[in-house]
Formats: sequence, structure tokens, C-alpha cells
Amino acid sequence: MKVAIFQKNNLLCRLNGKFRHLWEAIRSWNWKEILMIGTVVFVIILFSYTAVSKLLDYEKFVFQMRLAPVPFMKTMAPVIGRVLPWIELALVVMLYKEKTRLLAYKASFVLMVLFEIYITWMKVVSVRTGITLPCTCGGILSRMGWEQHLFFNASVIVLLLLSIYWHRGKYPNKNNKP
Repeated sequence: MKVAIFQKNNLLCRLNGKFRHLWEAIRSWNWKEILMIGTVVFVIILFSYTAVSKLLDYEKFVFQMRLAPVPFMKTMAPVIGRVLPWIELALVVMLYKEKTRLLAYKASFVLMVLFEIYITWMKVVSVRTGITLPCTCGGILSRMGWEQHLFFNASVIVLLLLSIYWHRGKYPNKNNKP
């Protein structure tokens, strides 16, 4: 009986020691750095996927943009359809490079805010008219509803804002010396 209790306690002590070691390792991680890298990887994948999807299905992308109840969108859809995917791909390259990452964070933030404004407008039109227009995003993202898009984009915007803030703290501007 004493041997069984001793073995049980010995096992618990070993597990406790391993979990304590794991917990200490996790607590020592730089979570800001992990979030910044995760944001970069996520936005690179997001913009790469949507840009390639828009380029491969250009006609559908332009057709769906022309359906939007935004006056300039009907005439500018072909231009936007050609330029927007290349902007997204340029941001992918800029996010990949450390030297241009802060600028890419900021440009990605602006682009995501513009997408959020567009999605909000589309949701308002949907509520007022009862007509649900298709999403102009590429690929799987186009299957999301407007509410899901609002939440998704808002989450990406928050991640980009945090990354901008932490990136500035990590690499302070040389001109701001006291």
C-alpha cells in the first residue's frame, strides 16, 4: 500500500516538475514579438490569397464590384480590379522585409479600414433595401456574410494596430532622441 502511494506521489512530483518547467518557459516568451510575427504571417497569407484569387477570377471580381451601390465603383471597377490585387501583393513583399515592415503595417491598416468602410456600407444597403449583394473578396472569404466580414476585418485591424504600436516600441525613431 505504501509503495503504491509513494509511486503515485513520485509520479505527481515528476509531472508537477515538468509542468512547472513548461509554465516557466511559456512565461518567458516574448508575447508581443509572437503576436507581431503571427500578424505578419497572417496578413501575408490573407493578402496573397485574396490577391491571387482576384487576379485569377478578374471578371467575376469586376462584375461584383459593379453591382455595389457606390457611384464611382461602377466606372472604376476595371481599374480597381487591376490595381487592388497588385497593391495587396506589394504589401506582402513589404511585410516580408524587416526594413519596410512598419510602412507595410500602416498601409495594411489603411487598406483594411477602407475595406471595413466598404463592408459597413454594403451592410447598411443590405438592411435598407433587403438586397444582399455578393462580396467582392476573393476565394473562401467571399462566402462570409457581411457581419462575419465586419468582425473578421475588425480583428485584423486590431492586430495591425497592436503590431504598429509594438513595432514602434521595438524600433524607436532615431529622430525622437531626447
